[in-house]
Amino acid sequence: MTNSTKTAHFRITDAHRGWFFVGPALLFLVLLYGYPLVSALAISFLRGGRWLGLGNYIEAFTDRLFWLSLRNTTIFTLSTVIGQLLMGLGIALLLNTNLRHWALSLSRGLLIIPWVIASVVAAGIWMLLYHSIGILNYALTTTGVLKEAVAWLGDTRYALLAVILVNTWKYYPIYMVILLSGLKAIPIELYEAATMDGARYGQSFRFITLPSLRGIMVFLSLMTSVWAFRHFDLVYLMTGGGPLYQTELLTNYVYHNTFQRLRFEYGSAIAIIMLIICLIVSVFYLRLYRKGE
Repeated sequence: MTNSTKTAHFRITDAHRGWFFVGPALLFLVLLYGYPLVSALAISFLRGGRWLGLGNYIEAFTDRLFWLSLRNTTIFTLSTVIGQLLMGLGIALLLNTNLRHWALSLSRGLLIIPWVIASVVAAGIWMLLYHSIGILNYALTTTGVLKEAVAWLGDTRYALLAVILVNTWKYYPIYMVILLSGLKAIPIELYEAATMDGARYGQSFRFITLPSLRGIMVFLSLMTSVWAFRHFDLVYLMTGGGPLYQTELLTNYVYHNTFQRLRFEYGSAIAIIMLIICLIVSVFYLRLYRKGE
């Protein structure tokens, strides 16, 4: 009596092929982001190569400059996100009118220019505009809005507002392009039915446009909130965190402690705190997004 043996062959499925192609990229991302994250977390519990525990975190929460940087970052993030949303939505609504194809293409091409300009170039342009003898001061003093020129980037009252306006101007095209695509996707029949029922433009905007764009706006707000919270280049180029730390963001504070004061452990602790805040904000936005669905 012969025993028949069954040989089990490994079968390659579509899922295996997918992991085969995606695996190298995932491994690269884990090494690129995972290793620095674990290293920063480990370093944040040290000082001078010795175990300190939560000492760096306790110092951060008792540091006046940390709280000032957190306040500046919060104001910068909220103002930037709200400004970009309002500006992008307003321009998208204007472009969603009955424009000719060439006019729409030309307008989108011109309005997207701030997004594609390098941060160094954008900072240089606005530093010239904000100069005491720049175009902005000349226009405001000539028209009588200001009695004398203002040092926009050197005045503690206006410096943070000045960099917020620049960041809003540079990145509003993200909202404009994506919201315009969302507006184009809304069925025209909804507006026609609302018009037949006697609805005005404001009512159509409130009950048709905004609910249709809710998911897109929540997603964009999450994305730009994280970007703005970890923003670095424009503020560093324009003010360096001054005057008197009034534009010092958390990213600038991490940079100054880590690479100028060589306090790697303390800088790592602040970076981990920033990561935790970003995760909390992300969870809030994701719950809001699912609630909207």
